[in-house]
Amino acid sequence: MPTTESDYITTAKTIEKEFGFPVSVIKRRSTSPIPMSTMGNGYTMFLVLPNTEDHEATEKTFIKIREKHPYIGITIAPSVNEFVAMARKNRQMIRYNTGGMGLISPFFFHEEVYGRYGREFRKAVNREFSKELHAALKGWMEKLGIKSVKDYKKRIQDLKRANEIEKKVVGPREQKYLQEQLARMATEIGAKDAQVLIIHDRAARYLAKPLQKILFEVFHKKPKLFFIDPDMARWTELEVANGATTLTRTPEQLRQIFEKEFPGLVKAIRGKRVVLVDDQTYTNHTRNGMIKLIEHYKPQALESTALSTVQSTPQPSWREQGLYAIQSQTGSFKVEKIKVNAKMKRQIRGLQSNLNRIANRTIQTLKRRH
Repeated sequence: MPTTESDYITTAKTIEKEFGFPVSVIKRRSTSPIPMSTMGNGYTMFLVLPNTEDHEATEKTFIKIREKHPYIGITIAPSVNEFVAMARKNRQMIRYNTGGMGLISPFFFHEEVYGRYGREFRKAVNREFSKELHAALKGWMEKLGIKSVKDYKKRIQDLKRANEIEKKVVGPREQKYLQEQLARMATEIGAKDAQVLIIHDRAARYLAKPLQKILFEVFHKKPKLFFIDPDMARWTELEVANGATTLTRTPEQLRQIFEKEFPGLVKAIRGKRVVLVDDQTYTNHTRNGMIKLIEHYKPQALESTALSTVQSTPQPSWREQGLYAIQSQTGSFKVEKIKVNAKMKRQIRGLQSNLNRIANRTIQTLKRRH
């Protein structure tokens, strides 16, 4: 499993040599106020395909590469010329691509450590769509509470300070933050009398046991837990929004996969009160995609809660350090465990132990309030 920058670059070169397509490797800048969705240790590979309109061929290539390199985050980018051509037809594409799963955020605000796509992409977008780009970025800044250059610089300084202080998983400052947020989430779930919790699997899965413990001890609730990787629902939602993503699945196809993989969940949510649980929300594409999927099965009520939103920092430290230790199966809502090295095993054990202590403190706090 690639863990370092050199590992990702080596893998990118292997893919280029084997498949003949350019690859760009983006490293998330933790000091950038503009978020970017990544898989693994803050890196994402963008496979630059020459013709993303041929969805069937694109998906076959994508699946083949994922099967050969299952432990890395790979997504697909159109060639710069194709992106410009599509955006000329639908200029809203610039706005749709500013989110964490788009192209504006990674290539404008984060670091391309391998490849030349980013430089060409920035130049072309600035040249062709400066008005739309300015409006899209202004919208993101407003979401982040940034109203001036001074605010932007202050946010960067705050992030740098947080990164300097938080050197380990669940450090002292984060423990206090997590205690407050877990209390809020458990109170929300308890007030909604949730019968089923659907945990957005990857980083959010570490919230499951602490929340379950708090709900049982304080609210005397024990909702059923299910873990789902919502990536496919999110990608479908993005495609509906901008018509330019490459993984084409209709809602009916998604439901077929979902029902095959989670028959117990399908049965459990009918007529029940359901809450979706995420660790951090950016554009709400994940939430909206999952809501559309789950609503089909007629729950009595469907709500969502998250540890934090794009306006609140920092991210959970386990997300920063890539402590997922799971891998999505290709074309699936399921995940599977992967082998990890001894260091990551220790980090995960330490994280779980810290979260258990935080849950115990949260329980005592909530019991005093109630």
